[in-house]
Amino acid sequence: MPPRKVTKAGKAPKARSKRHVRPAAVVTDVVAQLRANRFKDCLELPDRVLRSIASKAANTRLAVHANYRIWKAWCASQQPPRAPYPAEPADVAAFLQAQAPPIRVTRGGDFEVLKTGLTSTGQPAKRYATLARYLGTLSKLHIDAGHPDPTKDPELLAVWRVLRRGLDRPAQKAALGFEAIRQALNALPPDDRGKRDRALVLLAYTLMARRSELVALDVENFDVHPDGSATVTFERLKTGERATNYLSPEVMQVLRAWLDADGIKAGAIFIRKDSAAEKEPARLTAQSVALIFKRIARSLALPDLDPSQISSHSARIGATHDLVEDGASDAAIMRDAGWKTPRMVGMYSRGAKAKRGAMAARLERLAQRLSKPSAGTVGSAIDTAPDSEPDGNPALIAAYLSK
Repeated sequence: MPPRKVTKAGKAPKARSKRHVRPAAVVTDVVAQLRANRFKDCLELPDRVLRSIASKAANTRLAVHANYRIWKAWCASQQPPRAPYPAEPADVAAFLQAQAPPIRVTRGGDFEVLKTGLTSTGQPAKRYATLARYLGTLSKLHIDAGHPDPTKDPELLAVWRVLRRGLDRPAQKAALGFEAIRQALNALPPDDRGKRDRALVLLAYTLMARRSELVALDVENFDVHPDGSATVTFERLKTGERATNYLSPEVMQVLRAWLDADGIKAGAIFIRKDSAAEKEPARLTAQSVALIFKRIARSLALPDLDPSQISSHSARIGATHDLVEDGASDAAIMRDAGWKTPRMVGMYSRGAKAKRGAMAARLERLAQRLSKPSAGTVGSAIDTAPDSEPDGNPALIAAYLSK
């Protein structure tokens, strides 16, 4: 352990201790709590739905309320007003069309979405992901109450099918794979902020953690073993489940360098390092994670890494890509990332997953036969010389970090 810093007065600074926090008020009726606060204007939602909402993460509750509020405002604006709950499928279909660019019929009789970026009333049109979020919220609110799901009605599905074909799908954010992480560990400055950012991006990768889970980590979440490795037990905030992940001794060395530099013995692992936090330490905010990752990407200046496409999910995406490239099973990746379905593995590893497909494996076996012209053919065949083995194996992390 490095020697502690000494101030001008010759006294070593005291180790930071936990701030005294006033205990929160005990809530015995979650339904009454929601109805008295954010959901006070949602009297039509039954108690069983509010109990389901109360069990979700804070950001999910905010999103559900925001989505439902937009739907309810649209219902109130119609003539005559529509009932927001339970919803009629025809009303939800009309709502989708009101939020999206207009649909027209071509000369050939096909339906197409106009690429104007505006609704029929001249308002900015919502994106595909936003409309999908609205449908997801309405679907869940009805299922939780035992009502028929209006988003599965054939009339609504027909409208949604046309919109899905015509609306631009969001591009996946850039991945921070192991090679980018390794370069970041070497490139970041040796000051306290650099040490914090090293630990932040490395734990985001190795824990496959969301931004809210990263900033919620406390020293008490880490169980350090005699060999220097550790197991980390923390809550997957989106699902509410407890996760336990392993960190190698080399990863813990990066984290320990940050904790020792700032004298952190208990409480929040990641704190702010700016003028606003000089008087009293404050936990890093979830919104800051993406900003830090973008700053790291800009400092690397890698030709195939666009900093504008970096988000707080980039390390999580990169880890998924690397694990798929390594041949890890979907079940193993789901366990490490806290996902419940293989669909999420596919979403986070689109390109990497394609390389592991059945046809990709067959083409690799046939590479030599495809690259050599058959007798009687003219010219060369497809050049399928395999690239060098991708340097994305997380198992190499010990070798890289020990340099």
